[in-house]
Amino acid sequence: MKKSKSPLPYGRFFEPWFILPHAFNAMIASAAVATLKSVLPFSNVGAPPNSPGNDDPDYENDGGCAICPIKGVMTLRPSDMEKSHYGEVCMQEVGDMIDAAVADPRVSSILLDIESPGGTVVGTPELAARVAAANEKKPVGSFTDTMMGSAAYYVGSQGEMVMATPSAYVGSIGTIINFTDLSGLYSKLGMKMDVIHNDDSPLKGTGVPGTSLNADQRAYLTDMVNHSAEMFKDTVRAARPQIKENAMLGHVMSGQPALNMGLIDQITNRAGAISAMQALARTRNAKLR
Repeated sequence: MKKSKSPLPYGRFFEPWFILPHAFNAMIASAAVATLKSVLPFSNVGAPPNSPGNDDPDYENDGGCAICPIKGVMTLRPSDMEKSHYGEVCMQEVGDMIDAAVADPRVSSILLDIESPGGTVVGTPELAARVAAANEKKPVGSFTDTMMGSAAYYVGSQGEMVMATPSAYVGSIGTIINFTDLSGLYSKLGMKMDVIHNDDSPLKGTGVPGTSLNADQRAYLTDMVNHSAEMFKDTVRAARPQIKENAMLGHVMSGQPALNMGLIDQITNRAGAISAMQALARTRNAKLR
């Protein structure tokens, strides 16, 4: 298959994201460098390092526990360029991997091994639903020893257990849209962006580079992030009724604070998380007998 060489499309940035802000800013910076690199006659200026991401992810089987990696920024259908250059994870492929583990007779439990700051709103609720459906058939848990943020937590919360090491960060429940007002820069360059839309579509063209947001456009974007954030919170509450409301303020927590707030169920290491899932499988199988 021919590999895509186009840089990450800027249009994707101007949509709702479930992601930690620092990771989002790093992606924008990398995309800017890649775009500049693509139009320069030399190819090695400021190139961000390649990251493997989840290219054709697969699970390992550890004593009947399928370990499914989710490592990188989560998007629905990233291009080959986005996977190799930015380390993006394809949510469709992760869902297919989980479904394959459910169908595998050698697998009795599933552990999502997560290292992700989050990702796009698009695709996240659907992947979370696939995790919840898998958990109905075989116990599913999630674990991180680094970060399980935003979209990654949305997905990881839908299993039977959420686990983390003492220093790992989890949470960041909320939504952001990034908008950079470039109108001042355009003005300094002697440029002015005019967006002409039909009279009965006043929100058409919201966020076009070089424009500022008017009050109606800002309210529209605020409604968009509020809606997706409430969907996020409702989904987490349904799976984790023990979670505290002040754990869902858009921030992350580590270890013990996360446990106290109901974000996680256990502080452990990777081996402990695998053992916990194997024990859950034995308990569930014993109940079915």
